[in-house]
Amino acid sequence: MSGNIGARALYDRIAALDEELKRGGLPAEETLAEVDALLLRTMRAIDGLAAAEAKAPPPPAAAPLASGEVRALLARLAHALEYDLGAVEPLLAELRAGTAGTPLAAELAELGALADNFDIDAAQTKLKELEAGLSGSMS
Repeated sequence: MSGNIGARALYDRIAALDEELKRGGLPAEETLAEVDALLLRTMRAIDGLAAAEAKAPPPPAAAPLASGEVRALLARLAHALEYDLGAVEPLLAELRAGTAGTPLAAELAELGALADNFDIDAAQTKLKELEAGLSGSMS
């Protein structure tokens, strides 16, 4: 679950801390401060999920996106899936609005369903497939 909310670094640090404690060691103050900072960042990301959903305006009718714009939005989406799940839905909304009526719209809907179900690994895989398909068709 930790990878699904972008908390891999927190999970890794806590696992290392747990191992150290099991060996009878005491963590350094810097380690505890780092874990605290990672926990706060993760909690803010979780809080941002609900806030982004509540604040997301309906997508306006948009002109079709140029291939470069689609690629740029997909790159931002990849970053959001890895580091800021709260930013995923607004990016998907912008992509959906700008690709409505195209074959890409169905693929984005599938990707969005995966993200909505917090199947982040599958969403990232789908995004990579989508990006690879665009490389050949939107040159």
